[in-house]
Amino acid sequence: MRKIKISDKGKPWARPQWKRKYEKREAYRFILIVSEDTKSSCTYFKKFASRCDPNEENITVRTYGVGKSTLSLIKEVSIACEEEARARDRRGLPPRDFDQKWVVFDKDDFESDDFDNAIKKAHSQGILLAWSNPCFELWYLLHFQDVSAALDRKTLFAKLPTVIPDYKKRFGDETSYESLKGDEGKKLHEGMAETSEEQLNRAIHRAKTMNSKNITREDGTPNPAHARNPATYVVDLISELQALAKSGRNACQ
Repeated sequence: MRKIKISDKGKPWARPQWKRKYEKREAYRFILIVSEDTKSSCTYFKKFASRCDPNEENITVRTYGVGKSTLSLIKEVSIACEEEARARDRRGLPPRDFDQKWVVFDKDDFESDDFDNAIKKAHSQGILLAWSNPCFELWYLLHFQDVSAALDRKTLFAKLPTVIPDYKKRFGDETSYESLKGDEGKKLHEGMAETSEEQLNRAIHRAKTMNSKNITREDGTPNPAHARNPATYVVDLISELQALAKSGRNACQ
């Protein structure tokens, strides 16, 4: 402790210096992700958000896996917002709406009209979409190869063990992608969220190139979403999380 001369006692420069206590500020952007899937995409996005912003200084992501069909999923956005409002109130935090609301869902076996109508309904409510046709795992496959031909879930799932590095070594020769559950499934999904920057950028490029090729039919008319296979707009959510984390850092400097 610094010694103070008797003659200096009480003077401004000799008074004790107290450190000001700061509360952690809230993140620059508050993002909601509602997914029809309760496992793969939820686990992936939680880990990917942490990768973009480990300390949640610039973006905070809330993920809700609800296991609902496409149209029901849109309704779940309002429910998730209400749950978040109640949680903030319990913690004594002021009300705050989400800056962006995203819904993640697959075409898979849903009826074409249901799928297209869910997209229209989301757009009308200002909800952003990260849909895939046929399913979310198409995003995984794009980390390893180009995809141009239409495919179904079964075919896609059969491809993944052949392209994911060390898959058989980690999970066994007879372990199918679809059978991965619990800790094994979590490790795979988190591992995909932590791929190298180079591999991630390749997936982004492949996805954008792929999506651009089936927006219209051969006659130039719009191609409905249910007919756009392969396609995944998970890439839009990934790109947005990256951009928000970066812009948040810049805004707070």
